[in-house]
Amino acid sequence: MLRTSRIDVPLLRKAVRAGPPTLVRRMLGKLGPTELALVLLELPPPEAKAIVTHLCADRPRLTLTIRAIPDELFAGVAAQLGEAVLARALGALDADDAVRVLLLLDEQEQQRVLTLAGDDLGLQLRRLLRYAPESAGRHMNPRFLAVSPQATVGEAIRAVRQAGADVPLFYLYVVEDDGQLVGVTSLGKLVKAADATLVSKIMEPDVIAVAAHADQEEVARVVSQRNLLAVPVVDEGRLLGVVTIDDVIGVLEREATEDMYNMAGLSEGDRVFSPPHRSLLKRLPWNMLNLVTSILAAIVVGLFEHTIAQLVVLATFMPVVAGIGGNTGNQTLTVIIRGITLGELEFSSGLRALLKEVMVGISVGIILGTVVGLVAFVWKGNAMLGLVIGCAIIANLFVAALVGTAIPLTLKRLGLDPALGGSILVTMCTDVFGFLSFLGLATLFMHYLL
Repeated sequence: MLRTSRIDVPLLRKAVRAGPPTLVRRMLGKLGPTELALVLLELPPPEAKAIVTHLCADRPRLTLTIRAIPDELFAGVAAQLGEAVLARALGALDADDAVRVLLLLDEQEQQRVLTLAGDDLGLQLRRLLRYAPESAGRHMNPRFLAVSPQATVGEAIRAVRQAGADVPLFYLYVVEDDGQLVGVTSLGKLVKAADATLVSKIMEPDVIAVAAHADQEEVARVVSQRNLLAVPVVDEGRLLGVVTIDDVIGVLEREATEDMYNMAGLSEGDRVFSPPHRSLLKRLPWNMLNLVTSILAAIVVGLFEHTIAQLVVLATFMPVVAGIGGNTGNQTLTVIIRGITLGELEFSSGLRALLKEVMVGISVGIILGTVVGLVAFVWKGNAMLGLVIGCAIIANLFVAALVGTAIPLTLKRLGLDPALGGSILVTMCTDVFGFLSFLGLATLFMHYLL
């Protein structure tokens, strides 16, 4: 039986079955979105449906609650609620959240829920579903506040007051009769103007907008760089909807998760509550790749078995050379991926970034190589061993900076995610070259090491 820190769940169940609606709403008010999501997962279908019915009257809480339900568990919640309740919930959600809910259902369920949602809402959501998953059109809210350029400030203020709760009130957009976006003004500027003033006199004609098929990363970048609360989405100049700041935050969270997963060789479909067989299928290919790269490093070490047999102490320092290289390479990789994601770095400026990272890598290599070389000299009493280790670390950190910069830039140039398997590839390069440089130098100067 589920118990939360702020509510007696059995009492809530009794209230849902027999208590007045005010008591149920008061009890639900004590729960946060995540706790509400857990309650929905645990309650029997009739009681879960009743709670969603209450939440439909509280749009923000319903939205936050549905967002808190993990995607892999949503199918279970949908089965509990039933298609009719889901259709009602769609009408209380923002359009992009409604689309997310629909995409978690199979195609037949989608169509039945859309039919139950009504003609207007169903048509609106079907239009959004036609856009690519990571496009501005998929994330936009088709409801917005707009007036004609010939409208007065007084008329515009009345339109603001009459706007429904589902209309985001960040900016007032100015559109022609054919839907062409010609201007925008803030609500603050609007209320300060005289009622008789034409909106066209106070609007900003140079509107920052994004195309409906623009990538969600571009939308997030525009909102972030311009400090906007919402950005209009247009198609050949016609205003289709707006992407608001909360949607952008969601995009950034998903992009950050995607990059983090890609760097670790994971798929976004692999989550905490994913079925074991799904996690296995998602992780196995990347682990196979990691195995192949590890075998490649082992082959390099195998080429120098005779050298290691002559001077066993080399095996002691091999992990040091490879480990420092891998860490430095992943630091560089993280910085470069962040720069690409935020629009700070393009392929055209990649050479400048590459030179900077190589300089940093060599500098770090000289410092750490000197430290490790001195440790080897003091510990083993062999100055040449210290010199070989120091040089190998400098060379490996040069390679780490090189591949840590080049791999994400190349992937981006090829139209792929710059974080795709980056960590595995960088580690492979630093392991292979680290062992090759260290054992190769040791072989070359073996006469002085013995």
